[in-house]
Amino acid sequence: MPIFKFLHILSMFFAVGIAVGSDLLLYRIAQTREVSAIRAAFDAAWKYTTTSQLLFVVGMIFGLLNAFFSGFNFFAPWLLIAYVLLGVILILRGSVTTTWQQRVWQAAKNNSPDLETLLDDTTPRTAIWAYIVLSVIIVYVMTLKPGGIQ
Repeated sequence: MPIFKFLHILSMFFAVGIAVGSDLLLYRIAQTREVSAIRAAFDAAWKYTTTSQLLFVVGMIFGLLNAFFSGFNFFAPWLLIAYVLLGVILILRGSVTTTWQQRVWQAAKNNSPDLETLLDDTTPRTAIWAYIVLSVIIVYVMTLKPGGIQ
């Protein structure tokens, strides 16, 4: 059913846009070292983090429904690649960027001396760029379907 393909693409487009946009913005705000700006931005950010994670899951469900109704093999090489890449993105977001954001938010709220150390950490920036690259690879895989449609 084409509607599931459309909803899959739409939800994943918004999930990636919200995730990358909010993570990059929060990282850049943190780099200003303005504690009041960090507090304000990170206080509001939980809505975007939650929304993007939910959209990733909804998009995956629509993608699986599209695969089912289109008669795709759920174990086709291109789908397996996409599953793994999406899993890596979700792990990076959950274990690196979201964790870092929570720690920065708490340190800023509590005027903790740990804030400077957290702000000097470049791991979140690396993770953000990694999942940008992985997102591009997913688009490539989902579009060109290496290994055949099956």
